Formats: sequence, structure tokens, C-alpha cells
Amino acid sequence: MKVLITGGLGYLGSVLAEELLDRGFDVAIADIELYGNFLPDYLKDKIYLVKSDVRSSQISECIQQSDVIVHLAAIVGDAACDFIKEEAIDVNLNGTKNIGKLCKKFNRKLIFTSTCSVYGANNKTFLSERSKVLPLSIYALSKLAAENTLEKIGGKFTICRLATLFGYSYRMRFDLVANAFIEKAIKEGKITVFGGDQWRPFLHVRDAAEAIIRCMEKNFFEKDILNLSSINIRIIDLAKKIREILKCEIRVLEEIKDPRNYRVNSDKAKKEIGFNPRRGIEDAIMEIKKAYEDKKLANSTQSIYSNIGYLKNNFRRLRDEKSFNHRFEWKTR
Repeated sequence: MKVLITGGLGYLGSVLAEELLDRGFDVAIADIELYGNFLPDYLKDKIYLVKSDVRSSQISECIQQSDVIVHLAAIVGDAACDFIKEEAIDVNLNGTKNIGKLCKKFNRKLIFTSTCSVYGANNKTFLSERSKVLPLSIYALSKLAAENTLEKIGGKFTICRLATLFGYSYRMRFDLVANAFIEKAIKEGKITVFGGDQWRPFLHVRDAAEAIIRCMEKNFFEKDILNLSSINIRIIDLAKKIREILKCEIRVLEEIKDPRNYRVNSDKAKKEIGFNPRRGIEDAIMEIKKAYEDKKLANSTQSIYSNIGYLKNNFRRLRDEKSFNHRFEWKTR
């Protein structure tokens, strides 16, 4: 099976590409390389990489020659989307609309990664896919609008609402709360928690990749939505869990609070695709700690480890010509 990953050089995409190759899939990546290419050489040799923007007509050739498209390409995160509002809406909504229409045109199967942050604030119950949505940010609004657009376009697709991801990736991110806590605990011996009582769902990045693959293996493209989360935990309890292992200090700033507060139910994904997350916060701690020891994260203060930090100096690239005129052709294995 030929799988095209848009945004495949990113935090989730680079892990997904590796997991797909390990399972015998053919993999291609369409990416504008906004954050660079951190794939190890052995993966680069097995993957066809085309520099293509999801908003362009050029990506049509990539989709036509693929069996399944995993659409990850997006401006991700509240801070990043707030910083470049117009570009974020253009990429997240119009880019998804373009991908959806092309998948429908060529009768291709599509997996779209949305976010559990569309639920916004609701701590009274565990939220299912049918629960009321209350997006509180441009990021969540753009993803919800993209979901609605795909539902109007139709075709064969699945929408995966991802919990907040964590864990080690080749394109590492330390602007994700669990990773940020682990990084601070390792490097500074202390964690700063804003508020702390808010609930948030979490999912290891490799469990997210495996869930996406399960959708393919189960041929689950039912115009449906799946919540993907492995643990619901208060932010203060997340910090305490990290403290148990890394023996760091915790500083709580109760006057600064994140309005997002929700827990999600992933029973539907367990039933429909056999979703079975296996990795916890402890795994992420060990992965990131080892990455430091192996000098893979020697300078984690670099802006490349943060979407908003890097975009502050590089966002203009999103306004450049969207077609890179690279001919698409699958690599033979």
C-alpha cells in the first residue's frame, strides 16, 4: 500500500513514516520543509520526499499516485496560530479543503488529524465524539472548520481527534506541555505549573502513529470521528508524576491558568480499530533522558524545538510561491 503523509517531516509525521516502513508500507512525504528535515539517513533513503504545499494544485499528482493520504500538514498549536492568524487559517482550513477535494476526485482514502482541543472547556464528564464542542482558540477553530469541510466534501475519510502528544521524535517539540515539563526537569531540576487543576488528555506520539496505521489495517474510512487519548490527567498531577522519577521541584503559579479543561473518552476507537495505547509518561521520560545522554538534544533551547519560537523568524516562507515544481515518482524498494 502506498501512503502519502502531508507534513510528514513534523513531530508526528516523522514517527509515523518510520512505523509505516517497519510494517512494510511504501511511504512518501509531501512537506514544504518549514521546520527542516530531521529524518535519519536510513529513513531518507527509503522515503520519497516531494516539496509540495497542501494548498497548491501541484499536490494533485502526489495524491493521484497514492492509496491512502494521511493529512498532518498544519500550523499546530495555539501560540503559533495566534501569531500568524491568516496563514494558519489558510493552511489548516483551505489546505485541508484542497486535500479533501482531491481525495474525493481520485477516490483516495484520507485520514485527517484534528485535535481534542475542539472540546475547549468541560470538566463535568468524559467527552465522546458526540459531545458538544467549544473551541477556544484559532487553532481549534481552524481544525473544527476543516472537519466540517471534509464532512461536506464527502468521500472515504476518518477524522482523528488527537489528545496532546508527548514523547521523543526526530523532529522534537518542547512546546508540548509534557515534553516541556520533562525537559525543564532534566535541565533545570524544576517545573513551573500554571494553574494546575485543569484536566487534559494525553497520547504518546508513537501510540498516535500506531492508531493511524490501525485505521488503514482495519480499512476504517467511514466518514467518522475518533477520539485518540491514552490518559486523562490534571496538569499538576502530570508534573508530580514527572517529579517522582526525576526528583525535580514544582513551582505552581495559581494566578495564571489555561482555560482549556476537558477529559475525553476513546472507547469508540478501541471498539472500531482496536486502539490500544501502550506507552505512558514514564516512557517519554526515559526516551528524552536517553536522547540527551546520546547528544541528540544537546541544545534544546534552539527555536526549532518550538513551533511558535521558530515561526517568529521563518513564517514568511508560508507566503512564498506554493508550487515547487518537483515531479512526483514513487521510489522502488
